[in-house]
Amino acid sequence: MKNYGLDRPIIETGESWFSIEFKRKPQDATIERPGAVQVIPPSMAGQNEGVNEGVTRLLNYMRLHPGLRTPAISRGLGTPVKTIERWLKNLKKEGAIQFRGSPKTGGYHALPQGGG
Repeated sequence: MKNYGLDRPIIETGESWFSIEFKRKPQDATIERPGAVQVIPPSMAGQNEGVNEGVTRLLNYMRLHPGLRTPAISRGLGTPVKTIERWLKNLKKEGAIQFRGSPKTGGYHALPQGGG
């Protein structure tokens, strides 16, 4: 729990029972994983932290699952399609991602950090 920046669990016991309560971060927050790639495009750096975390999660997800379309990304991240579309538009403008293939069968790909 400590490695992921989460609170310690609350453990309660009785004569014939026990319970463990895990505190979690808000559903839209990301958990920092040791060694995870964190990339935030320069234009997104001044926006609120929730957006930065969401965009970072999106880029990391796209690196793990290249070639997906917006609905599949939305389902995978549990984020509304409209939010994903807004983030994708900003990332395309930054040169961090690109859409490859035909409009019906293509998908989005994260580009190396330097673009290109």
